[in-house]
Amino acid sequence: MKITIDKNIDAAFRICKEALKLLEISIDEIDKHQASIIASTKSGLLSWGEEIELHLFSIDSNFTSIEITSEAMAQLFTWGKNEKNVNEICETITKISKSFK
Repeated sequence: MKITIDKNIDAAFRICKEALKLLEISIDEIDKHQASIIASTKSGLLSWGEEIELHLFSIDSNFTSIEITSEAMAQLFTWGKNEKNVNEICETITKISKSFK
């Protein structure tokens, strides 16, 4: 899923990191050169965890597009967990960006 926020790419990175922290998703790797964040969720009752990728694209000096994906690490059926992860991250990024100075 892709979302666009009205922030430059540096602010968008900070917002993405804050969103993952609030959702208790572990950040595994940040690559500013590639404009990406790799993260993972903990395993739970219905999941062995998911790998989450955020790719940021600078549209101009005031807007950034963020592409978010989630994939199960070691299972065939995700029980909707990937879609839930992506939706929660998108909602949290959008909420934070509205109040971010």
